[in-house]
Amino acid sequence: IEIKPYVYPIQDQTHITQCGTNSFAFKDSVTGGIAPFTYEILATVPNLPSLFTGTQSSNTFIIPPGAGLDTIKVRVMDACGNAHVKNFPVSHLVSCLPLDVASDPEKQNKPEGLITVFPNPSRNEFFVKFSKKKKSNYRIEVTNTIGITVYKKTVENIDFQAVTINNSLVPGIYFIHVTDMKTNKKEVWEHLVQ
Repeated sequence: IEIKPYVYPIQDQTHITQCGTNSFAFKDSVTGGIAPFTYEILATVPNLPSLFTGTQSSNTFIIPPGAGLDTIKVRVMDACGNAHVKNFPVSHLVSCLPLDVASDPEKQNKPEGLITVFPNPSRNEFFVKFSKKKKSNYRIEVTNTIGITVYKKTVENIDFQAVTINNSLVPGIYFIHVTDMKTNKKEVWEHLVQ
């Protein structure tokens, strides 16, 4: 029998990103603690009482358009009754314009072939398209803006193929890392999920 030591719950995220004045979803993530967890918005700056809805079992909060928040204070509580409270600053992006995926001429003219990510921005799913000269194995990782891996997949024996990513990502900016597992060469794209 292996008994693991108890670790208090800690919220992983460092900030929240809002695109323009659009509504946005904030998904909290926790390490440590014992599931199930409950989540609650305790305070906002400026004060927006409509967000104080009490505890919920979902770790996702929907923030209405035009809220203009600077910080959101969230409490997570585990099954043992231990809690972690954290103030999250809200980063405001001016707009949600599409981000270029393969505008770099060096990337387009690679002798070994091309990997592209599209569409950008995306909603529920996007694709990683391989157009390579030789077959290889690849690791696809999606990380959020603070470096937490939110999706990982390995594909094998690939040269020409489009891989669908439909992981129900919360709206925000992500980084798509594609690593050739034979050469350990990595390419990274910035990707916007709306």
